Amino acid sequence: MTSLLTIVVGLFAIVNPFGAVPVFVSLTQNDSNSWKRNQAMKGSIGMVAILTVFLIIGTHLLNFFGISLSGIRVAGGIIILKYGYELYSTIKKHEIDLNLKDQDISFSPLAMPMLSGPGAIAFVIGLAAQEGKMNFLLSLLGIISVGLLTFLLLAISPKLVKFMGKSGMEKISKLAGFLTMAVGIQMILSGLKDFFAF
Repeated sequence: MTSLLTIVVGLFAIVNPFGAVPVFVSLTQNDSNSWKRNQAMKGSIGMVAILTVFLIIGTHLLNFFGISLSGIRVAGGIIILKYGYELYSTIKKHEIDLNLKDQDISFSPLAMPMLSGPGAIAFVIGLAAQEGKMNFLLSLLGIISVGLLTFLLLAISPKLVKFMGKSGMEKISKLAGFLTMAVGIQMILSGLKDFFAF
């Protein structure tokens, strides 16, 4: 059974809200503090909702397409590994229309694809494939926990960017990228181990 801490750490590294902070700050720089908190809250709730949907229907998707847990873990691990490498090697630049300022950006681009991207979705589907009510509850609690942490980070993001500066945020992104690669490799190894039963 996967522990709650493992789920939270792994999912938080993949979601990487630190990577969303500069974009969030840029898009809301002319807005009031109350609107910034509103967008942070709605974006985090949107991320939790999206990942929860995939957690609930993930097993059904696997059964429908005849995909084994080993297969989804390896495939998800490869996606996550690639995502982590890109995050570690370069600071991703999100191409977002600046005309989105003063508009609701909580669902798009914040909740999806910035927070609940393909890596996070693959990770959650992998969790969904594990049987047992306890695993489901831990996974759900892990998603909610990451959503709460993401909201807190986005809520204080203007102060965080000012305090850490550009170089500090780049270092945080690289650390998140390294952790993401580690999670991806672990998923691949787990999938291969289950497939070959060794």
